[in-house]
Amino acid sequence: MASLPLLPFLRNLYCEWWRNSTIDLTTANAIISLPGLGLTDILSYTTHRFLIRQEYIFLFNRLVLFCATAPRWHSRGIIITGQPGIGKSIFLLYTLLRCLQDGQPVLFHMMNQTFTIFANGVSQVDPACLLQSVTTPICALIDSEGRQKVPPPDELLHSYFICPVFTTSPDSRRYHNFMQDRAAVVFVMDPWSDDELSLGVSLAAEDLARVALYQSQLSQVKDLCGPVIRDILSTLLYQSPHPIQNCIKAALGKVNDYDRLVNIYTAFLTSTSPEVHESHALVLMRRELTDTPEAGDNVLLEFKSPTVAELVWNALCHLEYDSALRYLNLFSSHSALSAPGGWAFENLAHRHLTKNTPMEIYLPPLLELAHTAGVRYTSQDYVSRGFLPIWKREVVFYAAAEEVQCNLTRYYIPRRSNNPLFDALFFGPNITPLAESTTQNSPFEPNPNTYLDILQMSTATIHGGSEKGVDIISEILRMHPGVQPIYVLVVPRQEGRTWKMPSNWYTKCRGPVYCQTIPLVRSS
Repeated sequence: MASLPLLPFLRNLYCEWWRNSTIDLTTANAIISLPGLGLTDILSYTTHRFLIRQEYIFLFNRLVLFCATAPRWHSRGIIITGQPGIGKSIFLLYTLLRCLQDGQPVLFHMMNQTFTIFANGVSQVDPACLLQSVTTPICALIDSEGRQKVPPPDELLHSYFICPVFTTSPDSRRYHNFMQDRAAVVFVMDPWSDDELSLGVSLAAEDLARVALYQSQLSQVKDLCGPVIRDILSTLLYQSPHPIQNCIKAALGKVNDYDRLVNIYTAFLTSTSPEVHESHALVLMRRELTDTPEAGDNVLLEFKSPTVAELVWNALCHLEYDSALRYLNLFSSHSALSAPGGWAFENLAHRHLTKNTPMEIYLPPLLELAHTAGVRYTSQDYVSRGFLPIWKREVVFYAAAEEVQCNLTRYYIPRRSNNPLFDALFFGPNITPLAESTTQNSPFEPNPNTYLDILQMSTATIHGGSEKGVDIISEILRMHPGVQPIYVLVVPRQEGRTWKMPSNWYTKCRGPVYCQTIPLVRSS
């Protein structure tokens, strides 16, 4: 496909914006119109308008700071990367407008076309001529080629006086050599906030009726697409979730073919590889600032959306014992996979706590977590207090508190991918004292001393909780008056653990807090 000619557009842009500060580009959530430019899907979705994200202002200020403070900044380079579909090319246009307003000479490269923008106007140039013509430090704003997946022209990347500012997907083939040769820093663009998504989808609406429709559908579509504006807009405009669903299914594989769960591991490992399209159907990139921002950012990875997380959680939840242990070991080898690793451990813990393991394994006694400060409970002296009332129980998945009955033969698991504060609960008597047997027969009828054991599985050293989790527990306790709560942090190893409860836990549903270790042993 031939490139659209950009020269007429850039000349019009120069005439309108050069040293013209009447339009404020420093206010977040303002809307800018660039008529006549069909560069990206996002601009075509929004009739050539874009939202000034707070993220754009933040990243632009970082660019300015880098150029002002980094020694020999012009001999280095800057890479702007992030989740595909969140507007990195739009950020480059925003940066161009800021340069025009400030009367700052700049080079601009997009759609295989290179331009000089100086005080005397805009010219299209052959990149080969730049090495001789550029003799003073200048920035080159470079957009990656979406389909070709090739680096920009060498002349833009290897001139001593040209500092490349390169917006690119996480595919490392585009920038790895350049990053090493120029000691380039990597800045990561964060995905869209909820407020930005709400404003962004309004830009795509033709009238107020469409605005209302898109706003009403946004929450559900975000659950599928994650905070990725391109995917959200395409789903809303075509009123079809199928393209995104098909991408997720293709990347994940068949969720009931459990050996294909290794695709999850591969997706996280290839988040900056040539397979980036497939991996980012499942994985979301976020920024982690370092102690020295001028040195660049770290990347945080998580599941792209609640829909993806739910599919993975459901698959891991129904694995057989040895398969769950296998995936726990696999996912534990990558820090970014702590969530699915935790879900694999959840599966193993549920099996131990319902007597559904291939071999008979007795659990060690509970350790008491000491109240240290506020609503923090920490393992300190490893004081053993007794045993959980464990016997074979029927697993019941539920969606609402009303479905939880005071039945001592059931083991309740909330039907969701993540519900901080508890992963399961069951009714039973108080913990069995150490002096008594670790097993006991089930009293099948509730009695005045019935307790609600609330379990939170965790592979982390420090675990938190949510206000929402407190509200659900409070509602269950309200429906079963007289039942007393016991909280148990279920972990794979006996080591220092801290459980931080939400602030409203103490007044609404507090109870004693323990730690239960689960022995992870293969059945064969």
